[in-house]
Amino acid sequence: MDTESSRVCTYIDFYLQPLSTLHPSYIKNTYDFINKIRNEPVPLNSVLITADVESLYTNMKLDLILKCIYEAFLENPDPWRPDIHLLELLKLTLYFNDFHFDNQFFLQVCGIAMGHRYAPSAANIYLKKFDDLATHTPLLNPLLYFRFLDDIFGVWPGTVAQLKECESSLNTLIPACRCPNG
Repeated sequence: MDTESSRVCTYIDFYLQPLSTLHPSYIKNTYDFINKIRNEPVPLNSVLITADVESLYTNMKLDLILKCIYEAFLENPDPWRPDIHLLELLKLTLYFNDFHFDNQFFLQVCGIAMGHRYAPSAANIYLKKFDDLATHTPLLNPLLYFRFLDDIFGVWPGTVAQLKECESSLNTLIPACRCPNG
């Protein structure tokens, strides 16, 4: 929206966006999803699952965002990418995200601003650890698992009751941001 940080956010996204798609659960769009599941066998009595990560952007912990992006840089080294500088720019845009509303100034201390250009890329990188835990934990082992930003699609090999039992475990995989006074 042409704010003082919009160009910096676009610059950061230039480097994050390619990293945000480098996980097995990534789906680009509906056509990509259909292509990935088209020839997958689905056993009888399986359950099609859809889920939504509740209030993803406002629940992302700032320190965990930085940690996840740092780890993505380590996993995907690029000698031409200015990793240290990108992390410093991320810190500035995450921790000093102030805004004006109703004649008052506010500082966002929890979550990531939805208006930041890099927010979708950062969210995809942030949820990579969730995807890994959700698909490689014995209790939570879906047959198919795909994610588009905060929307999850999959096939569960058990019963609905078993899936509901796993729901509480899924909700603890990544801690939510807890804001002071709210």
